[in-house]
Amino acid sequence: MDTTYELDSIRLEYLEAWEENRAPSLESLVARHPQYAAELSDLVFSLLEEDPEAGVRRDAAPAEDPALARILAFVHGNDESLAQARKAVGWSPGALAQRLNLPARMVAWLEQGTLRELPEQLELRLAELFARSRDQVREMLAPPVLRQPAGAFFRATGGSPRTPVARERTFEEALAECSRQEPLTESQRQEWLGTA
Repeated sequence: MDTTYELDSIRLEYLEAWEENRAPSLESLVARHPQYAAELSDLVFSLLEEDPEAGVRRDAAPAEDPALARILAFVHGNDESLAQARKAVGWSPGALAQRLNLPARMVAWLEQGTLRELPEQLELRLAELFARSRDQVREMLAPPVLRQPAGAFFRATGGSPRTPVARERTFEEALAECSRQEPLTESQRQEWLGTA
């Protein structure tokens, strides 16, 4: 079957189901037709641009349809951080680590904004997962603004010793540190050691 015809047929079927409020989740649609994931995501994005509240009315919870949640997050604006973007689509840090093929500790460091010299491949993967541009991904990965006035006041008035600041490390250093604690999987080594 001609791929253009096949894609048009899938789009038409989905549009009819959408208008009748019986459309399957985007996650299941993409799972059935992974070769058209980008095109189908664009279709749903355009439908949501026309009617941003449609996704809410369809009772699609982020945990039930992570693909739709990613698009809704994009339609409704940027998240401030990677952690907020991850939570918006209903993923745990471990689930994001699996999708990135990284040790979970690396996701924690990414969310803290303490990793530097990230490979382009990681930025592109995050951009794809969260339907963001690379610039938006870089903003999500920026270190958080430290809010220390209350802590400084607490220490000045006899509080506990200063809490250590999270240490910055390069992506390569972080991989090495993780591999000393727990061996990287074969797929992690193949994917990331050549890019670090």
